[in-house]
Amino acid sequence: MSNFWVCSDNIDGKENKRINTLCDALKKAGHTAHNGGVGPNTVQSHGLTSNAKGQIGVFIVGGSDAGMYVDFRDGLKRGYYHYKYMWVVFASDTATTDKWITCNGLSNTSLVRAWDDNYSGSSIESVGKTAKSYFDSNKKYIGYACGKKGCDFKEVTDNFIKAIGGDTDSSSSSNSSSGASSCKEAVQKLLTHWDGYVECRIRDGVVHIHKIREPQKNCTLLLQEGVNVFSSSIKVTDVNPDTVNHLIVHWSGGTITFKDEELINRFGDIVKEVDAVKTISNTVDKKESNKNKSNKSNNNTSNSNNNSESESKNNSSKTNTILRPITKYEDALSFGNIEWNKIKRDNGHTIECQVQGSPEWRVGEWVRVIFPSFGENGYMYTSRASHSDDGGDWNVNLALVDYPPGWGAETTDDNSTDDEDSESTDDTSSDTTSES
Repeated sequence: MSNFWVCSDNIDGKENKRINTLCDALKKAGHTAHNGGVGPNTVQSHGLTSNAKGQIGVFIVGGSDAGMYVDFRDGLKRGYYHYKYMWVVFASDTATTDKWITCNGLSNTSLVRAWDDNYSGSSIESVGKTAKSYFDSNKKYIGYACGKKGCDFKEVTDNFIKAIGGDTDSSSSSNSSSGASSCKEAVQKLLTHWDGYVECRIRDGVVHIHKIREPQKNCTLLLQEGVNVFSSSIKVTDVNPDTVNHLIVHWSGGTITFKDEELINRFGDIVKEVDAVKTISNTVDKKESNKNKSNKSNNNTSNSNNNSESESKNNSSKTNTILRPITKYEDALSFGNIEWNKIKRDNGHTIECQVQGSPEWRVGEWVRVIFPSFGENGYMYTSRASHSDDGGDWNVNLALVDYPPGWGAETTDDNSTDDEDSESTDDTSSDTTSES
């Protein structure tokens, strides 16, 4: 974990309270944190000393200063600040307008030089840009966290912890793990219909579900051998030789074929054939179904009373799963793409490596990997990003896979039937634009 040096500019007399709030949150997340004091140059003064080596500087501010951002960036880039990274945390709780120090203001307001800006003329380069655009283009050196106008500072703190790749609900690792596990189990059955189509992550006790993004369109990260990865740390696990490399999808209009010629040349033709189907969920109201059956019967009064007792015991709803053939080419192609990607997901191919620390390395990000010595050149998904502060150096251990992990196979009820009395259906088939 990392070592943080937290300071604050002069704001409103609540500076130490904010510093302590931030330090407490960092310690809960497993980091080391120090209260570095209050004053306009506290974080810079400490950064100039050798004591800052290996630390991450954090400066809480109540205003937006273009010159300061440039100074932080240049200080790290040129080596006169000994921090390994710096964060600007905006006291959005003091904001009375959305113009400067709120997340909205930082995204939409052009920067100006502060009235007391004593930095060099180079600070003029950031003037006219939004703070967000400047931070985004220099995220290798500096990051930022903010909140809504007049929010509680805890919101800013939580956003900061998230930004550094942490979990704000980390009172104990065992409880956090248990909660995540329970949450996964709760949504697993729901997600199985979209297996291979959506990914799910749990952060701060909140479940985030979204369509798996296309790496070619969404990848902004690059791992290149000899450039930004420690070569001695690279470990590649090859594809399992038994992995399917030839998929044939049958649908009502013919067949669609997917092949990996490289794997076929290496391991031979390993074929899998599947029928393109879509999943339909039928929700059956047992109470209504029993009533209908009761109305159709010609039993005597005694039997009717028995039926009523049975209804009261079985008045819950029941969901049946039905598989129907796909009849449209576009739907069949979408089905095939998902099945092909699931094969990639389970092929055993992984890469582990270590890079220099940066908040951009996070679970769920696609990465372009170019490792010529290992024959690797393609897109991979970050399944693990473990940030560490070993010997004062901020490093990140990455684990990469070919496709986001799945959520298990759906459990079916062998006794379920297609109830003709039910007309309520939910078509859960989905399209994907993944390339074969």
